[in-house]
Amino acid sequence: MLRCLGLLRRAEAATEKQLRYRVSVGVVLGVCKQHLAKVVEKAMLPTPSPRIPSVLYAPSPTSAQLSGEMALPNYLYKESRNFSDNYTMPNYKLTYFNMRGRAEIIRYIFAYSDIKYEDHRIEQADWPEIKPTLPFGKIPVLEVDGLNLHQSLAIARYLTKNTDLAGKTELEQCQVDAIVDTLDDFMSCFPWAEKKQDIKEKMFNELLTFDAPHLLQDLDTYLGEKEWFIGNSVTWADFYWEICSTTLLVFKPDLLDIHPRLVTLRKKVQAIPAIADWIQRRPQTKL
Repeated sequence: MLRCLGLLRRAEAATEKQLRYRVSVGVVLGVCKQHLAKVVEKAMLPTPSPRIPSVLYAPSPTSAQLSGEMALPNYLYKESRNFSDNYTMPNYKLTYFNMRGRAEIIRYIFAYSDIKYEDHRIEQADWPEIKPTLPFGKIPVLEVDGLNLHQSLAIARYLTKNTDLAGKTELEQCQVDAIVDTLDDFMSCFPWAEKKQDIKEKMFNELLTFDAPHLLQDLDTYLGEKEWFIGNSVTWADFYWEICSTTLLVFKPDLLDIHPRLVTLRKKVQAIPAIADWIQRRPQTKL
């Protein structure tokens, strides 16, 4: 007992570095857990510390999640859900038309991340009745435990946040967003809802003939000899390129004939096992 008290007194007077070491030792050995928790609280270790990589920071579990175990400072946690037996995956319900369209990027992320969700597809005939019930009257909508989220790219960013799909650094994350937004700017130029077929075909032809080549050349140059658009692993920007180019190829099959590197990137995304599985089993639609 005297030995234990001596250890605890010395811990109270320890430097920040020594204290962290002893907290870790205390966890492993199970030495006087409750008192060490008080020592940690009293020490009020600074968070964050420049000596600890920011990736290690995340909210620590609640006292209920710890189930009576000693509470540790935040820097000892990477993700609280990894340390809690009580964590449960949210219930996801994705609502969109029976097509790939703007919801496909969300489906790719779910497939790649092996996350279960309800893929609720509605028919065009049912849209007038459903539209007033949705936020801003638009789809896709992702319902997360009863809360409706809208805007496909916002949903994609939510699902990829704090994962490598979003980019491994803040700079990479910005680059990923830039590629996604560049692609989306172009895809948004097309008159998808135009009812007059002659006008629609004319605008599609102009965009694919005059505008698309400039975009493709820029993307080709940006990709260069790299394996992926950003960093050294796949991101959702690569997913979005595969999805958008698949749609464009429906209207102009020879679109990528002079861009073999962009074709290779498409094939690499399609070869990812989880993505290949989804492509194989998804409903076959034109768009």
